[in-house]
Amino acid sequence: MRCALWCLPGPWCVTRKMLDEFLDELRNPVVFIYVSMLLTWCVSSSSQFGDSVELEFKAYRLQQYDIVGTSHGSRSWQVMYEAVSLDSNVLRRCLVVNWRDLLGRDLQVLFNQAFGAAIIVLPANLDTLTPSTKTKLASLEKSLLYLNTNVAVYVVQQQPELQLLVTEIATFSKRSPTAVQQLLGAISANIFQFSSTTSVSNNVVIPKSANVIGHLWSTDRNSPFVVVVAHYDSHSAIPGLAVGADANGSGVAALLELLAIFSRFYGSQFGSKSRSLAANSEWLVANLRDTVVRYTSGQTVVEPVSLADVSLYGVLEDRLTAHRAKPAIFELLLATVIALYLSALYFVAPMLQTSTEAALVKLKKL
Repeated sequence: MRCALWCLPGPWCVTRKMLDEFLDELRNPVVFIYVSMLLTWCVSSSSQFGDSVELEFKAYRLQQYDIVGTSHGSRSWQVMYEAVSLDSNVLRRCLVVNWRDLLGRDLQVLFNQAFGAAIIVLPANLDTLTPSTKTKLASLEKSLLYLNTNVAVYVVQQQPELQLLVTEIATFSKRSPTAVQQLLGAISANIFQFSSTTSVSNNVVIPKSANVIGHLWSTDRNSPFVVVVAHYDSHSAIPGLAVGADANGSGVAALLELLAIFSRFYGSQFGSKSRSLAANSEWLVANLRDTVVRYTSGQTVVEPVSLADVSLYGVLEDRLTAHRAKPAIFELLLATVIALYLSALYFVAPMLQTSTEAALVKLKKL
């Protein structure tokens, strides 16, 4: 009777067949797993659709160089980690910290932890700092000069958007008094992921030419050397920010003083011979050798300096971006809720089918 009843012609028979097919497909484990995964992916992805680059800023990397095989500075330059504050779990994460929070700390011990990267926020305008603050900042820079770490260390100049971001990171990283509050905070809060743009495989700088050093030996080989060198006007733990802070022409003044001293030599009866500097290297070397031979029995050696023992590295500055995202625990909880919902629907489907059949039978009798 039941089969004959539902096989009667009319719209009720078509509706019944469609409902049976739908419920049968819903109870199919393959369809259930597929729908669960699809809904989980859609909801999780939709939570990220509205995300955009929250902040993009220029960052300057800590110095990096090798001398005789010994590494100095920061030996990494790639950043792609979740941001946390100083007193949080920094394992494989990016530490974002204000420079004042590093004062009085042993940086070598601090950076020996398993950081992913570190971003230090510096004042935007150093001229507005008080003398005592400048002294503290100089002491921090001195500590960074002797820092050796495998962590990518960047410094950024403070700006309003970055300060708000640092505050939000500190709030998210702060531990709650209870585990429940910590869990709720992890679910409701947002995290920030920092990433760098430069993706070079090797940042070793290979110079195109070598330096040339001239030795003027005296009669006594044990005599001390007088070395005249050229160098940058300023040096910093952050080379990208050291752009001639003391460029006051002191190098030119020193060269003029040296010319005045050497002019006394060229004014003597032995050194009065004209020696033009506007000539090729062979002519200059020949005149230099002649001068040395006339005054001493020494020799002149001109040789290129091998840079095999000194390695310089690039990627001194980069652009870092901060993305807003939901923590992984949020997506895990979301997937769990969806799975529970679909599981309940799967087990409720037979009861739903029975109730629907009873309702359709009553409607058919009307």
